[in-house]
Amino acid sequence: MTEVFDSAFMGQNYKIFYRRHHLVFELDSHDLEPDLIVRKISKDLLRALLGYLRDEKTTQTIYFKEENAFEIFKDSFKIIQAAGGAIFNPSGDLLLMKRKGLWDLPKGKLDKGESIIHAAVREVEEECNVFGIDIQKKIGLTYHIYFDKKWLLKETHWYHMISEKWQNAKPQIEEDIEEIKWVNPDELDLSALDTYLNIKNVLNRLLPL
Repeated sequence: MTEVFDSAFMGQNYKIFYRRHHLVFELDSHDLEPDLIVRKISKDLLRALLGYLRDEKTTQTIYFKEENAFEIFKDSFKIIQAAGGAIFNPSGDLLLMKRKGLWDLPKGKLDKGESIIHAAVREVEEECNVFGIDIQKKIGLTYHIYFDKKWLLKETHWYHMISEKWQNAKPQIEEDIEEIKWVNPDELDLSALDTYLNIKNVLNRLLPL
C-alpha cells in the first residue's frame, strides 16, 4: 500500500491524501495555502497530475475548486469495496497491527455477495484472531488508490468495534502481518506513529471521542 487516498466526509468537503500529498475537494475554504488550484478537472488532467505527484518529493497541496470535482475524480477509477475496524478490548485498549513495517488496522476487500459490516468483522477476526465483536458505530470512509494493470480506487468502510474475546489475539502471518499489540489510546502519539495517512485520519476521527 504505497499510494494512499483518504477522505473525511463533511457534506461536500473532502480531504484526500496521495502518498505525502494533500488533495482537497472543498467548495469554500479560507485557510488553505495550496500549491496548485485546479478550477476545471478532467480525466486527462488527473492522469497528468497523478504522474507528477508520484515522483514529487516535496509535499504538495492541490485544491480542486470545481463543484463536482470529486464525482469526476471517482468516475476515473474502478471502485473496490473494502471494510475494516478500529477494535478495542473491554479495558479500552486499541489493537494495532504491523504490516510490511508500518502500523495498520485490520481491513480487507469484500467477498462476492458479502455485506460491508460482515466483511469488516470477518477481516478483524481473520487478521487478528479476535472474536465476540460488537460494532459501536461507523467511523467513516477512506480511499486509497493503487495500480494493478489499471488504476483502482479502494473505498474502505471503517467501524468502531469492541471485542469480548480478545485474549488470544495473534497476527495472520500469511497476510504479511508481523505483530499486533494493544495500546492505551491516552498514551498513543498519532503524530509520531509510523503508519499510513489514512490510518491516522481514521484514528483522529475516533480517539477524540
